Amino acid sequence: MRIRLPRRTSQKLMLFGYAFLAAGVAILVASQVLPLFEAPQSFKVKGPSKELGATRTYWIDTYFTPKVVGGSPLEISFTLGGQGYIYAYVYTSSDLFHTDSQGGQPPLGDIALNSTEGSASVNLTAPKTDVYVVSVVAYNSTYTMEVSSVWPPFYWASYYVPHGLIAAALGVTLLFYGREERKWEMNAYGLPGLK
Repeated sequence: MRIRLPRRTSQKLMLFGYAFLAAGVAILVASQVLPLFEAPQSFKVKGPSKELGATRTYWIDTYFTPKVVGGSPLEISFTLGGQGYIYAYVYTSSDLFHTDSQGGQPPLGDIALNSTEGSASVNLTAPKTDVYVVSVVAYNSTYTMEVSSVWPPFYWASYYVPHGLIAAALGVTLLFYGREERKWEMNAYGLPGLK
């Protein structure tokens, strides 16, 4: 008669535990290291986000940059695509969304562009490392906006810290239950292969 060995649940739990723990630690390290690298970057958007017409003659859009490195050049350029005009204002998010009792700060830069000009840009030096806010008011016109400056190309990696923590915690939990399962298997079956 052949002896059937018990299923090695503890091995599976330990294997998955080590895998989740390694993945969690890797995600945590990447989420802290990748945003440290900075390089010249740019992005381009078309606006406004709503279609303009007879019933809606203007629209206000707000765009947020990634965290721009302080002291680096910040260029915001517009190309107009209609017979209307646009106004654009640039703020730092800490000045725009401040919590103290002082009044709002004036914009760092602004652009007024009409159909006879076609395109315009504002060149600034970022006064501090911060997220910059570009608010655009479009009147009967479409536009293309390009923002260029220096920020980390992997700025989004810092958003994955919770995922890394959850994966690492799940790995530790599986390792704990795998160890307990191994103890139970050793006591229940007493087989030397399970030690």
